[in-house]
Amino acid sequence: MNKSSEKCEFFLSFLIITYQRPYKLKRLLEQFLDNRWDQCKINFEIIIADDHSQDDTKKVISQTLYKLSAKYNTRYIYRESNLRGDRNLYYGYRYDSKGNYIWFLCDDDMIDIKNALLFIEAIEKKQPLLALCGFTQGIKNQFVTDFGK
Repeated sequence: MNKSSEKCEFFLSFLIITYQRPYKLKRLLEQFLDNRWDQCKINFEIIIADDHSQDDTKKVISQTLYKLSAKYNTRYIYRESNLRGDRNLYYGYRYDSKGNYIWFLCDDDMIDIKNALLFIEAIEKKQPLLALCGFTQGIKNQFVTDFGK
């Protein structure tokens, strides 16, 4: 999604919505610690929008969040009430993200880093109004990413 009508601080915001799945969220966040992201030339931020989890989410991800914050602009936002997925996503897009483009992720998603970097590079070059990609995730946590090749 492109927020081109607004002045944006980042080229890309990774907006991750979460609700009471701390270990899946941690698995996703740890993917951003992969050294391959160092070759990404664009300015991006990582936003975690916690939809009022009432478990140990913040504690489980705290070490990973600390490591991410040392490398990237990273924010953990805790909602004061449960907005449900769609409204949490909307608030994250409208009020929390500062990127020209928004990459929506759920806490149980996984990223194919190699292809994600190629996709980001293509978006940077072409700067379309909208860019979509999809994926499937299996019961054994395997994933397939379709970047619209």
